[in-house]
Amino acid sequence: MRRAGPSAVTVCVQADLDQLREQLEEEQSGRADMQRALQKANAEAQQWKQKCESGEGGVRSVTTDSQRMQHEQK
Repeated sequence: MRRAGPSAVTVCVQADLDQLREQLEEEQSGRADMQRALQKANAEAQQWKQKCESGEGGVRSVTTDSQRMQHEQK
């Protein structure tokens, strides 16, 4: 059996490296997308919280207080 020469090994290693770089870029892009979505969801949740606490959200604080107490009892 013949051993691969140094240039053949270099080509294989380079191909593997290129594939890993591409995979890393895809993972980083996906993570960045998820972080943006999380930030957007957190901001929206904060807005709704402020609306509910101020009464602007159409929910009376008495209702939210009673719901909170019911949830805590469970």
